[in-house]
Amino acid sequence: MLGVPLLSKRRQKWIVALHRKKMRQIHQAFLAEGPLLIQAALKLHRYPQLVVISPKFSDKHSLLPLLQQQNIPLFSTANSKQFEQLANTQTPQGILGVFSLARSPFSQLLKTTPPAVLLLDRIQDPGNLGTLLRTAWALGFQGAILCKGCVDAFQPKTVRASMGAVFALTIIQIETLEETIPSLKQQDYLLATSQIQGGIPPEQLPSAHRYALLLGNEKQGVRPSLASLCDISLTIPQQKEADSLNVASAASILMYFMANKIKNTSLLSNL
Repeated sequence: MLGVPLLSKRRQKWIVALHRKKMRQIHQAFLAEGPLLIQAALKLHRYPQLVVISPKFSDKHSLLPLLQQQNIPLFSTANSKQFEQLANTQTPQGILGVFSLARSPFSQLLKTTPPAVLLLDRIQDPGNLGTLLRTAWALGFQGAILCKGCVDAFQPKTVRASMGAVFALTIIQIETLEETIPSLKQQDYLLATSQIQGGIPPEQLPSAHRYALLLGNEKQGVRPSLASLCDISLTIPQQKEADSLNVASAASILMYFMANKIKNTSLLSNL
């Protein structure tokens, strides 16, 4: 594109390296590919360190003036194949940004005491994690706490599936969830988890000042040692012949009920 400098080989190697978790941790940076993700970041005032475009990316795209207004460095690859190597996707969208990691300590979340947070135990599929974060953001959850064994929230597939939620939520990655649960209870969080049978239906969710929803591994579910620390277990009624819902689908239902309960509780408290 006319007037846009070519990306140097040094920066090319740096961007390719950010596809690996170890290098994201070393450089404290991650990638977001596609105009929708970058637009979502800008709306949330999360500005990229730099942006790279393909030669095929339209020079009339509405994103470009927004990037220029914020003085964000813009570079172009020499050809489309080079951009494909950077994006590492089957159908690249012609634009990617490099963003600084914004991991927060657990103590920061406790100070803000958001009304609803997710606790995630060994979620391993990037698409599932991204969908969980996307739904949490849409329904008004403000934070997600991931223990060791969860897929990286900032790996490219997760970032894409989150549709911008990684920029909006406070994401905390810790060693174990056991160390956080007592602190959440001290802050009046009602801790709920899900189980296939034996729990209460979500429409019977008790009222609370704050909620924390614990979700577990796609195959093994929540570890018993963690489930035993929860205040309640929720079970979604479904047809006997139907397979159990996957973690992302089940979580969407449970988060909706929690969000609705928080909304109703807030309305009552303002009367």
